[in-house]
Amino acid sequence: MTNYYWIIAQHSGKKSELDSNVDMQLWYFNGGFITNKRTGLVLDVVGGKFEKYTNIVQDQKHAEPSRGQEWVYNYADNSISLKFNRNFVLDVAAAKTDNNTNIQLWEKHVTVVN
Repeated sequence: MTNYYWIIAQHSGKKSELDSNVDMQLWYFNGGFITNKRTGLVLDVVGGKFEKYTNIVQDQKHAEPSRGQEWVYNYADNSISLKFNRNFVLDVAAAKTDNNTNIQLWEKHVTVVN
């Protein structure tokens, strides 16, 4: 059985889709790939450009290894980072809460606890 998940913005608690009967915004991990339940497409870094502000889109799964499509979930801080460079995480552009806001790459913030 496949477990499906919503991707929820930490800063707002907002999900992409609020209706639990709609599967367009349900995702599952398939190895390192995050796959959309309805489309079968995976999260992908646009143009393989690994820098801040680069948009994340859905795309066909590429041959493995696929540096711009493989992700790791961090249970400690609930972030999703690139498998090949864990300093880059999924981020909501400018911490907006508007509908249709872009998801992008951003450098992971590290909190130091003294």
